[in-house]
Amino acid sequence: WLKPAQIPDDLDGLIIHSAQAARVVAASISPNQASRLALYGLSTEAVLPLAQFKFAKITLAPFANEQAILNLLA
Repeated sequence: WLKPAQIPDDLDGLIIHSAQAARVVAASISPNQASRLALYGLSTEAVLPLAQFKFAKITLAPFANEQAILNLLA
């Protein structure tokens, strides 16, 4: 029921808010793409499905809420 997403080559980073979203990304992304991207996660649990990839940068929100993850982008 999870469909792979199209990951644009010119994308700079990903915001992951849930483990389900991370699973969709994991099914869609290549290791090469991941190595060029910053990953912003709502929590460790949310990004766990992406653990096999090495991202250019990984930043987790200090609190598991929408405002905290958006503040990471400021």
